[in-house]
Amino acid sequence: MDNDQINEIGFALAKITTEQFAVIETNFSEGTKPKLRVNFHFASDPQKMRIGILGHFRFDCDENPFLVVEGGCHFNIQPDSWSMMLNKEKNALSG
Repeated sequence: MDNDQINEIGFALAKITTEQFAVIETNFSEGTKPKLRVNFHFASDPQKMRIGILGHFRFDCDENPFLVVEGGCHFNIQPDSWSMMLNKEKNALSG
């Protein structure tokens, strides 16, 4: 993409969701250094012209999760912006 070209995408936050939330107290070990695992997922709904970004956070002690949190932000995309981002040949969105 040319650096002089600016693509503006019209969007609005539709909702924020809690996909998962769990506390497993028996897996927490005092004195053990916890580890954090982070993953992000992206999804789209072509019928609603909506995209979602989900963050998954897992805290482990000795490879066992003691806290799991997954949340999502879901965005409505304006029709003209959706058309601009849609690559019909690849059935994919790009920004």
